[in-house]
Amino acid sequence: MKQLNNTSTSFWSKLFDGLLLNVLIRVKGIIYLPILVNYFTKEDIGVLAYVQSISALLLGLYLLNIPDSSNRVILNFEKGGNRNQVENTINTVLTFGAFSLFFVSIIISLFYWFGSDQPSSNFLLILICLCISKVVNKLAIFVFQVFQETKVLLYSHLFIEYTSFILAIILLFFYKIDNIYFVLIVNILVSLFVSIRLLFLLSKKIKIKPAFNTKILKKTLKISLFLLPNAYGIILIQNVDFILVKEIAGIRALGEYSFAFSISSIVTGLSLAISFFWYSAAVYAERRKLITMLERIIAYMPLILISVILFFQFCTLSVVQLINEAYSLTSPTINILVIGLTLNLQLQFLNGTLYSQKKEKIIFLITSCGVLINLVLNYTLIPTFGYTGAALATTLSYLTMAIIQLIAVKILFKEMSFTRYFINAISLICISLFAIQVNF
Repeated sequence: MKQLNNTSTSFWSKLFDGLLLNVLIRVKGIIYLPILVNYFTKEDIGVLAYVQSISALLLGLYLLNIPDSSNRVILNFEKGGNRNQVENTINTVLTFGAFSLFFVSIIISLFYWFGSDQPSSNFLLILICLCISKVVNKLAIFVFQVFQETKVLLYSHLFIEYTSFILAIILLFFYKIDNIYFVLIVNILVSLFVSIRLLFLLSKKIKIKPAFNTKILKKTLKISLFLLPNAYGIILIQNVDFILVKEIAGIRALGEYSFAFSISSIVTGLSLAISFFWYSAAVYAERRKLITMLERIIAYMPLILISVILFFQFCTLSVVQLINEAYSLTSPTINILVIGLTLNLQLQFLNGTLYSQKKEKIIFLITSCGVLINLVLNYTLIPTFGYTGAALATTLSYLTMAIIQLIAVKILFKEMSFTRYFINAISLICISLFAIQVNF
């Protein structure tokens, strides 16, 4: 694998790759979403969102966040020039993932079939296949993420997104397919194809073979012990509201909430830019350089938040009416969600910073706090305010986590200017609360 490059030129190049990917994926979404919401009913859109939410919740059970947790282990071996241990770690993660894929799929199938009142074989098959495609894809890309081979990630993501999009359009308009599950089936098949191609590419860089180094696995699990609850906590915050909206407000309301989340998630694509470089860059960077990068990021966050809020505030209703007027009432929900999803970008930067300093326990505690707040607010707000209450719960959870993380990072990096840091932090809080008040 290529050695990491933390120069300014490399930093901006990787950021550009992530931003480019985000833009191209959002362009596809802008075209694809109106087709889906006009072709299928709100109930169909709700079913699609429900299956995707369940699969996201199950993903943590398959991999226990092992691939992401191995990042620091692999890079530490790489720093020490221990090539054999780098390959051994990668193969251990791949072997663990293969065994987990088989056994967890069986357990989930048995649990659903015997635990559900009205089990559906179609639902179970799609759910398991979706989980398998996500797991295989994660195992295929994690090494390229660790070593920041952003061009490979860029091309693979784009191939999956646009090929599945084109094939789905062909099925919908030329073969008149009216089953929402076919949208997922196409994505599953394309994702598996790309994942196998990436594993083949990886096999040219390292010798892939079965390996199960318990010492390395224990070291990785020690990190995962705290990162898994964090990763799972973020997944809970992003997906539990979908499940609760369905259970409390019904599948039609879930379809509307899914539409709102799809529009607002335009900003979440920026997380691809972050994942392309930040975690590995933060681990590899010297403390002084890390502080410098972090100060710049935090300084820009209030400006980014204001820009995103103003853009959506003035454009959301027009865009929604252009797509489908039946979803016009979702506009305030979209504007509230955008605030929280933008704050989540900051959380990813701060998480990466804490991770690089081996502060997984702090990440775990902060995320646990956010999940608890999210669950309480969802159960409190959804019965009264419907899916808008779910959006408010999500955004307030992210805001709370952002406040606590800002405090934790400042305590950890005392060298940072207190005045500038305090002004930026207060600005984020005030801007968020004001925008929520305007839309709620």
